Amino acid sequence: MHSGGSPSAFFLSGRTEATTPLSEGLALLVSLQEIDRAVLALRVLKDELPGKIAALRDRLDQAEAEQAAASGALDQMNRDRRDREAKLEETKAHIARLKNRSGDIKTNTAYFAHLKEIDAAEKLRSAVEDEILGLMEKVEAAEGDLAAFDAKVSEESASFEGRRQELEREYAHVDAGIDEKMKARENLAAALDPGLLSRYENI
Repeated sequence: MHSGGSPSAFFLSGRTEATTPLSEGLALLVSLQEIDRAVLALRVLKDELPGKIAALRDRLDQAEAEQAAASGALDQMNRDRRDREAKLEETKAHIARLKNRSGDIKTNTAYFAHLKEIDAAEKLRSAVEDEILGLMEKVEAAEGDLAAFDAKVSEESASFEGRRQELEREYAHVDAGIDEKMKARENLAAALDPGLLSRYENI
């Protein structure tokens, strides 16, 4: 299949007058060349379509990766919050046990040491509560981020599916166009003198 050069320049070189059969043959060759050019253009378009679909898939994959990362970050924050909440309950229980022991202390030295231990436990409880509040704020923000990524994935997924279907229809249309052109080419080739066709195919 060829798409360049004029067939007449090759076949009429050195001739001043063409016979009718040769003129008809050249006309058929010109038509054949037009078909070849059209088929080439369609095949180029067909070759581009998978890349377009892949580019759309990449956008969706990126959105899904961002969504997964946001979901993972939120899960970790919730695990950290539950760990801190467990630590808070443990600290509160420890403080309660310390206070229950206060009546058993006999000396001032032991009593002041006991108060110091309770104070340290209370400070730990306060610090853990602050950590939980901080984590709750982070969780709330992360939930908002995840909701935004969920919406983005939904949007990209709908866009991908719609555009993919359009491109697949276009692909089928291009395929049908190539088949149609190739059938027309076969008919033209059959009408050509085999010698002329051979010389054209080898240009």
